[in-house]
Amino acid sequence: MKVRPWAQIRTDLPDDHIEDGPRIVQFGGKSVAKAIGDILVGFGCEVSEPIYADEHGWELDILAGEQRRRLFCQVTLIGKFVMVFEQNSWIANTLGRYHPVYLDMLKRLGAALADDARFHDVRWYTSAELHTATPGTVRPLED
Repeated sequence: MKVRPWAQIRTDLPDDHIEDGPRIVQFGGKSVAKAIGDILVGFGCEVSEPIYADEHGWELDILAGEQRRRLFCQVTLIGKFVMVFEQNSWIANTLGRYHPVYLDMLKRLGAALADDARFHDVRWYTSAELHTATPGTVRPLED
């Protein structure tokens, strides 16, 4: 199975990037992170309010499934919005050991973003594909 935890997203949500002259006061993406968090809450997850991460954008801490598995989401504005949705385990992500709860949430999130009228042109990538000319895929999981 090929897992693509990175997505590039266009959205109609309000722009919440704040500048004061040449200084960036707040990087954008809070409204996008909040909307993604709300989708995950709809799946039964416990989701933190968006956490400001400066130039990295906004993060969500997530507990999913009956086992309350820790997941992580980050939304960054880099031209388009770039989102990563991962297990909260560097070792598991590096070795490609994906927990079934993570795979289920990733699949459900991919479908929800595709069906949500606020989001457009959602394309999924591996970390190696993200900043290349690869067109990405419409789903985050591939057999």
